[in-house]
Amino acid sequence: MDRLLDAIIDCPKEDDENITHIIDSGWTNKYKNLFKCEINNLYIHQLLVKDGRCECLVYDTASWCEDEDEDYAIARKKLLFQTVCNGPNDLIPINIDGQNRTDETEYERWPCNNIYTRCDNIWQCSKGEDEIGCYSFSTLNCSSSYHLCVSFNTNQFACLPYDKVNDNNIDCVGGTDEPTICRKQ
Repeated sequence: MDRLLDAIIDCPKEDDENITHIIDSGWTNKYKNLFKCEINNLYIHQLLVKDGRCECLVYDTASWCEDEDEDYAIARKKLLFQTVCNGPNDLIPINIDGQNRTDETEYERWPCNNIYTRCDNIWQCSKGEDEIGCYSFSTLNCSSSYHLCVSFNTNQFACLPYDKVNDNNIDCVGGTDEPTICRKQ
């Protein structure tokens, strides 16, 4: 059994390497030398994992390979509701009607300011509406149309008007008012 799916052809008809489905899931418990490709429901030999060649290609994309990508472990098959449309892909792409979809597909239809994103120190909304009014200081309390930031000119806390956010001009230290510019660089 240890010669099955090991990338070495042992049988004249190559049937030791052409096994595509193993229905009995208990089989893999007995033979620990197999790796299960979860999405395609295929089994490959452990020697083929991280060997530089993709045996578990996910949905004909060049970007996801279960047996090679270290990030695959991060891309879960299940996720929490609050991680839907929060920026990073938390699900591996799923092919639906010929299109690869993730938890971030059509994110623009979801409200960016909600109980899960409000005051979490991450701007989910393009102008940071989900972070306005979250940080109050006894000496400086910005109104609902201003963002708290450290002024680029004075190095002091300041209230930046809402219309100066994401205007391609860095007004705050660290470019906190221009998250799209800083992500590009």
